[in-house]
Amino acid sequence: MMCRRGGMVRLSLAVIFCFFLVVWTECLADGEGGSVEMAIGGVRLAIPSRYVLPGFPSTIVPEGGGLDEEENGVSLEIPLGDLKVDFEGGGVTVNKVVVLVSGAWGEGGVQLSPAAIDAWRGEGLYRESVVEFDSEVNLYRIYPRAGYPVIWQYFRSSPSEGGDAVKNWVASCMASPGADGGIGLANTRCKFISLCGTVRSELTLFGAGIRLMDVVLREYKKMVVHWAQEAKAASVGLRELGLSETPL
Repeated sequence: MMCRRGGMVRLSLAVIFCFFLVVWTECLADGEGGSVEMAIGGVRLAIPSRYVLPGFPSTIVPEGGGLDEEENGVSLEIPLGDLKVDFEGGGVTVNKVVVLVSGAWGEGGVQLSPAAIDAWRGEGLYRESVVEFDSEVNLYRIYPRAGYPVIWQYFRSSPSEGGDAVKNWVASCMASPGADGGIGLANTRCKFISLCGTVRSELTLFGAGIRLMDVVLREYKKMVVHWAQEAKAASVGLRELGLSETPL
């Protein structure tokens, strides 16, 4: 009788241990897959915590918490694989995109930096410029002569063809010399702008990953809309988010 009772006690302890082990494992999983909730550009976003880089604003609150303050911005690091980007075999060595998310600067579309406007108009530092076609990405590079060949702006067409700077601008880029002293795509980083409603994001791609910019921008915008849906409401409606995408 005592042996049977002892066996039942051991079985009960084993069941309790397994229960707490399962709960503990699930808690760890929730922690890894959780999100932080914040408002940027009047839009409430639930951003996966695994993307958030250290140094994000102190007013970010846990998922489900109250949110009274507007954030200035947050820095993210997103693996290209999470953006459904096929980077295998394409020479991509940095398989991530770094993102600075902030509110849009007032009304309208993408607001370009003065350097991009100067490059298109041939003013300021770009008063003397060099224009080259980059066959690797099918875009035009405009360099300031003083910064050639390490600083340039990417445009979809040449200024000589006319058109609007905002519609044609693609990215601001900088390169460093390689081991052989040459300037190639492998040593380049470029900043792009994505505008989704009033959520403005600066995305930085590195090296051969720049060739993937179109799919990265498209999938990233889908991701922002999903974050807004996850947060269950935005002061900017989802319909407006979908219609406010900037043609990049």
